[in-house]
Amino acid sequence: MSVTRRHFLTLTGGAALAWDFLLAGTPEESPNYKMADHWWGMLIDVTKCIGSGNCVRACAEENDVPDGFFRTWVEHYHVNDWHLENPVVESLDGGMHGFPVVPEGTGKDFFIPKMCNHCADSPCTQVCPVGATFVTPDPGLDINRVRAQVARLQEKCRERNILFDFRPKVHPQLMDSYYTPGAELEGRCLYPFLHARVSFSGKVYFCPFIRVEVGDLTTSSLEEVWNSEKYVSMRKQLVEHGIFPVCRRCCKVELSPVPLAEPFGAGVPRPTRRAIPLTVVR
Repeated sequence: MSVTRRHFLTLTGGAALAWDFLLAGTPEESPNYKMADHWWGMLIDVTKCIGSGNCVRACAEENDVPDGFFRTWVEHYHVNDWHLENPVVESLDGGMHGFPVVPEGTGKDFFIPKMCNHCADSPCTQVCPVGATFVTPDPGLDINRVRAQVARLQEKCRERNILFDFRPKVHPQLMDSYYTPGAELEGRCLYPFLHARVSFSGKVYFCPFIRVEVGDLTTSSLEEVWNSEKYVSMRKQLVEHGIFPVCRRCCKVELSPVPLAEPFGAGVPRPTRRAIPLTVVR
């Protein structure tokens, strides 16, 4: 990629201006950043994923990820009729080398790729052998269609006496704000106060989505990591400032069912929804 000196200085200057807000956990308050101007998304068809591990290897190669660390990883879920609510989850080496063949007739198996969503031209998309992760030229989302599909699924479950639940719990009245980037959402997350996210290498992260390293169990005890200054500081930010922007995507978050009257700020109208043209990777 060719970057001019002027462009480089422009980029670094803008990053420096936003850095303090990023460290404070409030990037949306940076004067040179408008969340509603950026519409990011990655689509993954989990019914196609076969757990090849291509995406994990491509990510590690592209971004020089050290051994034992992962920006992208794949998890294998196995469930049977007797333990539907407690699936067995494995991710040996992050799925780097794929997974063994699953025997038939032992239950249901599926693979869930966990993508970092950081690359402009993501290598994971380009190497997927079955097109499970892909790029579409028109990622616009019809909120009314989502609302109708959720209601239809809920009705089917009710007819068959099946418990219907979903995470995060996006109530119908909250969907407009939830699917509009930049709209503030109220809620809470107790995960960092009740659980610890530990990688295969012993690294401890704030949570599954905010993969900020807060400690290392190979050099410190769990108690030392749990009460460390960095871990406590990030929990404090979550309490004082509310959920982080990325929290809205997580299944652990508890969103308030009542949308804010002015989700974009006092006197700021709701922006017009639009679709972003994306480069189709073939």
